[in-house]
Amino acid sequence: ACQEGSITAIPDGTTYHIEQSEDYNENCWLVEADAYLQIGQTEYNSLKKAYDAITGDSATIKVIADTSVEAILPESPSGKTITFDLNGHVLTYSQPLINNGTMIIKDDDPRKTGKLLHSKIDTDTIVNNGDLTIESGYITAGKNAVLNNSGSTLTIDGGTLESTDCGIRSNGASGQGKRVTVIINNGIVSGDNSGMYSGSYVDVSLLGGTVRSLMQGAYLANYTTLTIDGGAIEVENTDTVSRKAISGIEGYSSANTTVTLNSGTIRVIDRAYGWDGMSDIHETSGIVGASTTITGGNIDVNMIRTNNLRSFYANGIREPYAFSMSGGNITVNSDESTIRKTTHAYGLYGIFGDNISITGGTITATAPNNATGTYISTSEPKVISNAQITATTTTSTGTAVGVATYSGTINISDSTITATANQASGIGINVYSGGTAIIDGGKISGSTYGVYTNTQSGSLGYATIGNNNNAIERNAPEIIGGSYALYGNSFNYYDGTLRGKLKAFQEGSINDQIGRADQQECRD
Repeated sequence: ACQEGSITAIPDGTTYHIEQSEDYNENCWLVEADAYLQIGQTEYNSLKKAYDAITGDSATIKVIADTSVEAILPESPSGKTITFDLNGHVLTYSQPLINNGTMIIKDDDPRKTGKLLHSKIDTDTIVNNGDLTIESGYITAGKNAVLNNSGSTLTIDGGTLESTDCGIRSNGASGQGKRVTVIINNGIVSGDNSGMYSGSYVDVSLLGGTVRSLMQGAYLANYTTLTIDGGAIEVENTDTVSRKAISGIEGYSSANTTVTLNSGTIRVIDRAYGWDGMSDIHETSGIVGASTTITGGNIDVNMIRTNNLRSFYANGIREPYAFSMSGGNITVNSDESTIRKTTHAYGLYGIFGDNISITGGTITATAPNNATGTYISTSEPKVISNAQITATTTTSTGTAVGVATYSGTINISDSTITATANQASGIGINVYSGGTAIIDGGKISGSTYGVYTNTQSGSLGYATIGNNNNAIERNAPEIIGGSYALYGNSFNYYDGTLRGKLKAFQEGSINDQIGRADQQECRD
């Protein structure tokens, strides 16, 4: 008996239906499938026939019927511009659509129901070796919705790219001359594991649209750049299974890997799940690694519905290779209602910092247990000026620190730094052993101490308040502490206003007091 179905001719990709003969004997007929593509007024039933029919430099291939093709697809001809109009139809391929020239994918149907689907979970939907523009349409994949190879360019002007792996994956180029370029102006790019995964020598520009993921909005390898001038990167972990780390952007720790945020939003929402005895540390970050520059925009990290994690870290910026901030906002917040273990919230957590500079913008960290606006451990130069940094804890055991520094010298001027703890210590600036803070202008306040110099292993932290150069005109610092304005063992006090409910400073803590006419010591 004849078994009805379909087969595909190789190599031309023409699909044939297998039909029973009219007299129902054992004979079978191969009937060529209906056409599903159209160029001009001519219809074609295979992509190869449509490509072969292109005689000029460009053509529009319109999909005219819903079709599923199980075949190896021909590669698009190089040197030609092909517009692929889904025309409201659903086109399902089992092998990648390969672009070697210039290709535009769109859906001109007003209903916007056109889809390019993939029937295999381990295959890319589109492989781009040339210039690819996606204007509209819905493209899905089990692997990568679009795979960019060396020297290619991808522009997203609209539509939706969706994958259970990566929305866009750009393979590492062989060198500077064959960099991959990705430009997102609008639309949605979504990948469960990574919205965008970029190998070496890739340049990504996000000007609009949204990049989404459950785990990682974007990954950047060495020699790769990401510039954000609009749009949003959104990561929301909705799984009941805990992931060890999620991030808006993760970059290779190098001066050659750069993230620049001028406008737009990086938003991370983590609904992590833990269990009794869980040993892993869970980390959630807006940006990890890379050399990061922020001139505007917003980074918003939220941890909610955390159950019994042993130790949780939420970071606006974590371990940048270099960091510069002149504007914008970083907000880190964790929900206290279901957190049972130790939680930490850091606006900036920088261990590998090189030339840390904050000259504007706002940084806010809120957590049940431990909140720190900026935590910096590096001997490289550190500058904070014209910034607003706030740390708040919400439980009776939570410590809040506005700025914590461990080694090297940090210069702080004309900034507002505030640390408020519920019942535990709130410290405006905490200078740990081996560190030095020079505070010249601005307002520093802590619910316990304004500035605290820490002693560990016999090594002192130092702080200088004010400036002894009378020729410099500036606003003298104002330091306020719920208990002491200055507390610790090693201060040089030149000028400024000190206010403490117990005392302005701990007795014996000031080593050098070179007076100026306007120096004050005040108590509330």
